[in-house]
Amino acid sequence: MVLDSDDFDRLGEAFERERPGPVPHGRSGAARTRPFPPADAVAFAEGRLREHRPHPAAADVPPGGRAGTART
Repeated sequence: MVLDSDDFDRLGEAFERERPGPVPHGRSGAARTRPFPPADAVAFAEGRLREHRPHPAAADVPPGGRAGTART
């Protein structure tokens, strides 16, 4: 599984759209916040990435490495 920073924006948008109940919006000082249980977001991301990301073939993963890492 290869991740890039765009994944996090897309995951957050999908999480807000698809989770039961609204994600609350608020502020903490000058920052905008969306407080929710992190475990909910992690479970959502795991399922979503599993469904929407291609799985690399075992041959694409370097020995002792992770998918998406380059061998040097």
